[in-house]
Formats: sequence, structure tokens, C-alpha cells
Amino acid sequence: MTEPSPRSTVECPHCGTRFHVHQADLAAAEGRLRCGACLKVFRVVDVWEPVDEPSGARTSFPAWVVVGLVLAVAALAVQIAWLQADYRARELTVSRHAESPGMLAVRFVVLHDAPISTPLPTLDVEFATAEGEPVGSLRFGPGDYLDPEPSAIEGLASLRLLAPETAHPVTLNIPHPGAAAAQVTISFPSRFTIGW
Repeated sequence: MTEPSPRSTVECPHCGTRFHVHQADLAAAEGRLRCGACLKVFRVVDVWEPVDEPSGARTSFPAWVVVGLVLAVAALAVQIAWLQADYRARELTVSRHAESPGMLAVRFVVLHDAPISTPLPTLDVEFATAEGEPVGSLRFGPGDYLDPEPSAIEGLASLRLLAPETAHPVTLNIPHPGAAAAQVTISFPSRFTIGW
């Protein structure tokens, strides 16, 4: 078994990241290195001080590794929030729109039972006949059913979040799906159906 060649610390001239390189590897690459952080190739003119580290000594991670870990933790937090979201509907009513005869006003209250703030849900509205045959469907994101005036949206709602353990009234103005429609179902993801 051969002895490993001595290591030296090298700094990338493009991004300033410092890392360790073995002298033998540097000689084999004819003095050229690719930075692990910015991926740019550079020529090592002067090798910096030799590294005398005990085995198991801590080395620094490239910036992209740290950013990747932070993003992964943030994505996990969002997934946990979605898993803890508990939405229900109550007080679902459907009536003709007061000002537009060809429209329906669908009103209900979104109950949010989770102990943490969670994103406002996407609402799926499905119309069906009395026998349950589909007549039409629509999907509403939070921007479609929130008050369009930013000044009217307060607190967490301005961030499109439901506060913990709250109720949020929703009114959807929907084109009338036709005379055959006899029931409406709201899903987000639980389903709530009424006939009219």
C-alpha cells in the first residue's frame, strides 16, 4: 500500500471556495482543477499551505450543498403542513345570483381544524343531475375566491394562509350549469354535497 500524497489547500479564484487537494492529483491534472461550488475550471499557480489535520477533522461544504439542504428542509416543512391540514365545509348553500340571473352564488364556510397555519385550499366544484350524472365542474384557487382588494385581505389571508382553528366564509359566483343540474359537490379534499 502506497502512502497518500500530501494535501494542500487551494482557493477558487472565481468564487473563493477553499478545498483540499492531493499533490499527486494536482500533478496528474497538470495543475487544472474544477471548483466543486461554482464548477469553473482554473489553473493552480501557487498551492497554498499544506494541511495538517487529524483524521476526522471537519471540512466545509460548498455553498450549493448548504442551499440544497435548506431547500430540502423547507420542502419537508411544507409537506408536513399539508399533511396536518384538516379542512371541512359547513353551511353550504346555493342560490340564484341576486344581480345576474345566469349565475349561481355558492356559499359555504371552510373550517380549518389544524393547530398550525396552512395554505388556503384549492376548491373543486362539481355539478351533477339528481341521479349523480356529471353536468360540469370548475376549479378555484385561493386567488379566485379571495377578495381581490389587497386592503380587504388581512393577516394570514394576505399570505394565502388559514390561521389555526378558524372558519373562513367563501362565496363563489358560478355560471349556472343548466336545468339538469340538481346537486353541487365541493371538494378540498373532503367532499360536501347538497341538492337544490
